[in-house]
Amino acid sequence: MTMRGTIMASLVLSSLIPAWFVSCKKQSEGEEIRPPSRSSGQHKRRGAKKRSRDHRTLIIESGEKIFARVVHVVDGDTIHLRTEKDNLLIKGRLSGVNTPECHKVRVKTLEGKNSAQCKSDDEAGGLDAFVFLKKRIYGKRVGMDCIKKGNKCQMGRFGRPLVTVFLGPTDVNQELISRGHGFTFTKYPSPRRARYCQAEFAARKAKVGVWRLGETVDDVLSLMSAKTRRWYKKHDALCRESIQGR
Repeated sequence: MTMRGTIMASLVLSSLIPAWFVSCKKQSEGEEIRPPSRSSGQHKRRGAKKRSRDHRTLIIESGEKIFARVVHVVDGDTIHLRTEKDNLLIKGRLSGVNTPECHKVRVKTLEGKNSAQCKSDDEAGGLDAFVFLKKRIYGKRVGMDCIKKGNKCQMGRFGRPLVTVFLGPTDVNQELISRGHGFTFTKYPSPRRARYCQAEFAARKAKVGVWRLGETVDDVLSLMSAKTRRWYKKHDALCRESIQGR
């Protein structure tokens, strides 16, 4: 090969090496940072594993006490808890109490997960109920019980376990009612109904929470949605029956 041919071959080879190196580097970098395709089996397996870890049914043996950390408060009666037993994420609905509704926004939970959180009133007192509950239990270790079906927690209509939360000896569900931030939810049966009803009647008399917003029960209910007013029609009669043990 002539000197000229040797020089030309060297130039061609030197021009190809950087391109080949960059191409390989890009491919390598892409493999490191590119997430698995949503259609890939790897992505589906990872997602399924995460869902099973966070949404397995909580098993509570007879007489067993469950403790958890409150990692998120959605509104006045919906919370997320991370259990000490099995490290489960429980999206629980407080049992036996119904708080006024509120408008929600998207936020991050204590664990960095996306969720909704109360921002302003939809019904009168909705934001106050949320603020009270969040100050009371957010980030804290609480005791937890639930309405059981066998040894499993009973689920509400949206697939959330129906839970009662305790801060020390205090029944937080009942405390919401006694502070006037919630109503005894007589739409559904509850083993604690009589006690909760008594707490609500006392809150009415003391004019605390939402009960300070009107002279009569009807005045306060006029600030609630038609849905709330409908289920509340039989509220007092059901409360009296429960208190009297009928």
